[in-house]
Amino acid sequence: MAAMSFAGLSTGIPTDQLIKSILQQEGAPLNRLQARQTTNNQKKNILQSIKTALTNLATSVSSLNSKSLSARTVTSSDSASVSATANGGVAGLYDISVSHLATKARTEVSKTFGTPNEASVGNAGDVYTIVGKDGKKTEITLQDGHTSLADLNDAINAKSSESGVSSTLVQKTPGNYQLVLSSTETGESENGGGKVGIFGGADNALGVADNEDDVYSTGVKTTSVAQNAKFTLNGVEMERTSNTISDAIDGVTLTLNKADSDKTITLNVALDKDSVIKAYQDVVSKFNAAFKAYTNATGKGSALSGDTALLTMFSELRSNLSGQIKGDFTTGDVDPKGVDILGSSATLGLKTERDGTLSLDTKILEEALSKNPDMVGKVLDKASSETKKFIDGLTASVGGTISSFINGIDTMNSNLSKQIDNLQARLDRRKEVLTAQFARLESLVGQLQAAGQSLSGLR
Repeated sequence: MAAMSFAGLSTGIPTDQLIKSILQQEGAPLNRLQARQTTNNQKKNILQSIKTALTNLATSVSSLNSKSLSARTVTSSDSASVSATANGGVAGLYDISVSHLATKARTEVSKTFGTPNEASVGNAGDVYTIVGKDGKKTEITLQDGHTSLADLNDAINAKSSESGVSSTLVQKTPGNYQLVLSSTETGESENGGGKVGIFGGADNALGVADNEDDVYSTGVKTTSVAQNAKFTLNGVEMERTSNTISDAIDGVTLTLNKADSDKTITLNVALDKDSVIKAYQDVVSKFNAAFKAYTNATGKGSALSGDTALLTMFSELRSNLSGQIKGDFTTGDVDPKGVDILGSSATLGLKTERDGTLSLDTKILEEALSKNPDMVGKVLDKASSETKKFIDGLTASVGGTISSFINGIDTMNSNLSKQIDNLQARLDRRKEVLTAQFARLESLVGQLQAAGQSLSGLR
């Protein structure tokens, strides 16, 4: 229900509407201030979106430089035999022939046992000594309530990082279990050792030797002696303790999967063109996102319509992205003061479209990477450095051009808010005054009307 008003009952004047009209007229400056503040907020939002887009572009372009050309791909003629990954390194062809894979030392205890959790291997306090492939000895002492075959297996594994020996239980035949020891790492030890073993006290329940001298001959069977991987790389014979090798080819990690001395596997280490192209496409995408934010901001009827500062800013941004390298064609030397253009983003396939956006011809870039990767790296270095520096000058929180614009808008809006509050307070007081004045008028007219009626009654 609308609020009831008695305004104008005596005078017949619609005082509520009259007060509203007066306040609307006198409030015109307040409306203009509020409109300015709304426009400022629109400008701020647009500038913030452009700033965010430029920051994303700076991050993207920072990763596109000569260092990105160190990425490598590796293809193997037989990955089932030898596979590889690369992180840098010199491109080229590498022939590998594997005569032997690195293996672990393994020894099985000859005696078999029934259910592992029930079969006893001694009494609390009995000691078994594990001998690693390097000859290192590690003692295992049986604990009260933990003297079964399974307990011994667990105790050996608990000290595997110390001894270099792990343990497993295998069921040789149904119901008959054996303890099998293995070295935790492949390859021979530094002293040439290649076996693992175990011995215990006299007449031990495990049935193994009771002294170190007979550790490899009494109660055990050596099923595998640790050996190094042996292979030939581009005619050079090599040997490693592991089948994963990262120090034979700079920046390349080899994985030897199968041994066949009569077979030669070829690895092709090459520049990872796809990663460079992908990184460049990301730069183009990030620039176009920033440019779209700009065109939306300066279009007809927008808050920054006709703003030439942004137009100049994006023109300079394209110039920085060009990465133009000058020098001397005759020597190929790069010289900033040279008259010849030796390379630029255009020679890498970067194009400016009619609408101002960028595009990348990946075939041109791929060809440039194949023919002259050094020059590509120099162009990318210059484009990356100059673009990042330019964007930082726009977006830095302190002193950045766009950041300063945004801060200026915040300051302006803060001052406008104070003016708006003051004007609103004046209008509120004006309303109170007008309401009181019209109330007195109504009262006076009412009194006069009452007096007139009284005089009429005296006739």
